[in-house]
Amino acid sequence: MRFVNGTSRLTLGAGSGVIVEAGGNVAVWNINAANNIIIVDGSTIWNGQNNAISGTSVIGTPIYLPIELLQFDAISKLQRVELHWSTASEINNDYFMVERCRDGENWISVGAIKGDGNSSSRKEYQLTDYAPLNGEQWYRLVQVDYDGNFEIFEPVLINFSSGNKISVYPNPAVEEVQVILHDIVGKVIFLTDVYGRVVYTSTISDIQQFRLPLHDYLPGFYMVNIQGDGFNYSTRLVIK
Repeated sequence: MRFVNGTSRLTLGAGSGVIVEAGGNVAVWNINAANNIIIVDGSTIWNGQNNAISGTSVIGTPIYLPIELLQFDAISKLQRVELHWSTASEINNDYFMVERCRDGENWISVGAIKGDGNSSSRKEYQLTDYAPLNGEQWYRLVQVDYDGNFEIFEPVLINFSSGNKISVYPNPAVEEVQVILHDIVGKVIFLTDVYGRVVYTSTISDIQQFRLPLHDYLPGFYMVNIQGDGFNYSTRLVIK
């Protein structure tokens, strides 16, 4: 096994393994042996400084990665971000989860999608974030096995710019709608019907994202209006 990425470091996620066949050896090109390491699930199992192997050694029972990920992309669209990824193979793959964050630390779930279980052919997946943040943000893919073990893949950075100051999702809506404010700080929200009558109003100071219940309103066309210091923005909403 020879590492040629310039760092002489191999890092694998939980459930991974390193197999050296009988008669094989681990070789590196980095002169500083202390930097030659193999890490599995956050623990160093081999260190070139003392050539020591730690952890469990299993002969004749290889440990396979749960999926072989071919690509993971985040694509900015009007009012949304589409996440696309594909796999070459899957083993005991229960589901995927897509997470998003602004600062690289505080991740929130965008959504989840069922995996294919066991597969040896290419599989394509897609999930849409209908409430992306304005500006730069990170997306990452998390794969979860049937037994609860998971693997987190490298995040991708995207710069999203919304054409509108207000987004509502879903639209059309039935029971409730999520209202997202982009780069504005609203003071009051108004919901008006097709005749311009105000059917709902509420104070929303310093809130960028919130849920608006719709049970009390008849199906039809409405306008969501946001007022703040010197502005009044609106967007159309359809209630089914």
